[in-house]
Amino acid sequence: MLICGGCGLAPMRALVQYCEDCRDQFGKIILLYGSRTPQDALYKDDLRRWARSDALTTCCTVDRVPEGEAWSGEVGLIPGLIRPLSLNPAGTVAVVVGPPVMYQPVIAELHRKGLDNRSIMVSLERHMKCGVGKCGHCAIDHLYCCLDGPVFWLSEIADVPGAL
Repeated sequence: MLICGGCGLAPMRALVQYCEDCRDQFGKIILLYGSRTPQDALYKDDLRRWARSDALTTCCTVDRVPEGEAWSGEVGLIPGLIRPLSLNPAGTVAVVVGPPVMYQPVIAELHRKGLDNRSIMVSLERHMKCGVGKCGHCAIDHLYCCLDGPVFWLSEIADVPGAL
């Protein structure tokens, strides 16, 4: 399960393409994407192609639809896309990339679906300056996003103050 919001689709796109290229290595692939408005969505051509693809299930939502803008998809937040899904917690891994404000509600919904912290990966956004662990700008407690991440299993950071 690939879950991304806003600009989080930019780094997630490579993973989606990898999953497409190596389709036989994965079970069911679900891509959930949310943006503020239809106009704000990234990679619109890719999203349309993925929505038509047999390789993955794609669901998109927007926070709101400005007056005069056309949108036939879901309106709401990403957790609303997770709720109706039927998941096998034993065989599901979720990768979450997006703005920090979406992490808590998305993770809470994944927990309600039975996924535990060892089945959820998150990419943490932090301002990185040096990229080699010297300046400390990306530090989260004892972790450095530039060296230790930015992608973490939730089980690694769930109890780290300030991580989420």
